[in-house]
Amino acid sequence: MKRQIGIFFLALALYATPCQANPGFVGKYDSNKQTAENKAIAIVCQRKEIKEWIKELDVARKTNRATGKAAFDVSDHKGNVYTVQVFENRPDHTATFNWYEVDIKTGKVTAQF
Repeated sequence: MKRQIGIFFLALALYATPCQANPGFVGKYDSNKQTAENKAIAIVCQRKEIKEWIKELDVARKTNRATGKAAFDVSDHKGNVYTVQVFENRPDHTATFNWYEVDIKTGKVTAQF
């Protein structure tokens, strides 16, 4: 029973703190749908470097520096491992921050570069 409660709160934490809480968010994440793709994005969003990067984009927007919006896309998956692209979506191009492989069963995240 304790394990089930723990898993419930882990899932709640993943879905209750989505990247799209960022006002500049662009992407497919829908907190009302608990799909595997949404779970992969939510797991990536918990990473320290992603939170810091989103804050940097917010500051840049507030100081009127030209900047895009944080964007997330699941490009592929093999079994439980999903590939998530984290990028800045600008009006004339995109700039990749990083690619992550996410095992949605274990929560393990591997940055590609």
